[in-house]
Amino acid sequence: PPPPPPPPLPPASAGGAAAPTPRTPAPPPPPSRQPAGPPDASQRPQVLTPAELMKRHLRKKANLKLVEAREDLLAAMESLAAAQWGDVETALDAYDTLARQMDDLGLPVEGEAWAERLVISKKGGGSHFNDEDLALASRAHARASALYDFAIRARQLRQRAANVTALSAALEANPSLSRDKRIARLHEAVHAAVKLYRETLEAGAADADQRRFDEAGIPGALQPFGDQLLAALPALAHGAYAIAADELSSLRREAPSSQRFRASRVATIARQALAVHIDLCAQLEHLKHATPDAVSQEQAELENAITEADALVGDHEEAELDDTV
Repeated sequence: PPPPPPPPLPPASAGGAAAPTPRTPAPPPPPSRQPAGPPDASQRPQVLTPAELMKRHLRKKANLKLVEAREDLLAAMESLAAAQWGDVETALDAYDTLARQMDDLGLPVEGEAWAERLVISKKGGGSHFNDEDLALASRAHARASALYDFAIRARQLRQRAANVTALSAALEANPSLSRDKRIARLHEAVHAAVKLYRETLEAGAADADQRRFDEAGIPGALQPFGDQLLAALPALAHGAYAIAADELSSLRREAPSSQRFRASRVATIARQALAVHIDLCAQLEHLKHATPDAVSQEQAELENAITEADALVGDHEEAELDDTV
């Protein structure tokens, strides 16, 4: 494009002298340069954001902590590599101790692979952890990560079994939940527990995980924890049956003239409870786990309760029709 035209001359003053030329404002200062990181593939230095600078600062601080704790780290990893656990509970307790110790030393079990994390360069060249140290870190972390996975899954199964056992009482203590909603919660708990069991013990990687646990020297297996969960599931069916049985008992105490108002609800509650029993029996059969006799007996009683309630509903409807006619 052509250059811009020159500015107009200032007008002359009354005495014939030219008016003073206004001063041109000074240009703004250049923007401050961001700290540059190492050059990228184009050999141009990278510009780091404040978040990246903070991340780099924290990394250096963590590296310093690891270097200062070098002897304690090596001693902890040697102890882990040589540890022997007599039973499952001892192994679980050992994981708790190990997790706290390694967190305090700045090398958490669930973080980066230890052999990669301990590659910390010295300013003058070389590394603070030599090849032998890194080989030890690799062996120790393989065992620690297996112990971590085992402990997490075993405790998930155990905690879910405890929750299942206590769920009925917890729902009963909540006055804001109606009886049909309580049964619905119990039914949902059946599906959630079975899903956890299958994801833990029937997933595609379950066999490979068990081999890894065996190679790490972890005694026992996850299956006993899964069996504990399956053994707790009938408590959900018992809770649903108790709700329906209480409804049926209340119906039987009603006067014949008022039973028609309650019979339909009793039939609905009993069908909900029966659905819990049928679903639970099907899940246990699929998992090749025996159904307790008490669950089968409750199922038969629920079927009889439905028949009784439906008969009362039908009798009253027929009586109302006769009265209308």
